[in-house]
Amino acid sequence: MSKYTCILLLALLGCNAPTHTQPLNIPGYDWSSYSKAFLHHDLDEVSAIRYRKADASLYTMNDEEGIIYILDTSEFKVVNEVKFGKDGDYEGMEIVGNDIYVMESNGNITKVPTSKDREPVKYKYDVAKKTEFESMLWDDRNQWLLLVSKSSALDKDKKATHVYAYDMRSHSFINEPIRAIAWSSINNKLQKEDRVKQLHPSAIARHPKTEDIYMLASIEKLLVVFDKSWQVKNVYKLDKKLFKQAEGITFDDHGNIYITNEARGGRPNIIKIPIKH
Repeated sequence: MSKYTCILLLALLGCNAPTHTQPLNIPGYDWSSYSKAFLHHDLDEVSAIRYRKADASLYTMNDEEGIIYILDTSEFKVVNEVKFGKDGDYEGMEIVGNDIYVMESNGNITKVPTSKDREPVKYKYDVAKKTEFESMLWDDRNQWLLLVSKSSALDKDKKATHVYAYDMRSHSFINEPIRAIAWSSINNKLQKEDRVKQLHPSAIARHPKTEDIYMLASIEKLLVVFDKSWQVKNVYKLDKKLFKQAEGITFDDHGNIYITNEARGGRPNIIKIPIKH
């Protein structure tokens, strides 16, 4: 079949050839100008990522090592490292003031100061046992660090993702979940064939301008967007080839999105989706 015959057939059938705009078409973002860069092999198991305004850098980590890697925002090269603990299973990260908070999969949180004259402090999680976490988010209004369950018996029983909190004012974990996100509220935004039986959040971040909350679920290949009151606004399917294992999401001050992917048999990478101006 000639090239011209193929074009004619596509036009007659109303089909669209694959374009650069299809994988993640979020309103207000210019997918056609997205960029992808490979990360250093030390970040094969890249997990959380956060943008730090103070030095206009990206902070990330390998989930198996107690090391924070600092990246520049142009070429995404490692420009510095911060050793804060032993090898473990580090999954979530937040930056609050001059401190970095790192969450383990069991809910333990380590406060990592950016100044060299202070030592890391660990807060041991003591609420819902046998709960696995990968996502953590700062709630400025309540002064809480929010821990989003990835998997638990309660989640399966209630068919909902539960959110727990560490109160920074009292320096203690709150005993009960502060929120439950019903999986039906997410399925209501999906076509029947795309609906999920479970949800396993892998990363979360807050938009600096709209305050919308963006949550990745790598296993289900979803990006869920909530408003600031945690009402589901939209749900996007992630392209499986591009987002092989999306484990981190953050925004810079302008609102550009950065999503990290573990190596998954290849090389770890970071994808930047620019905001439209």
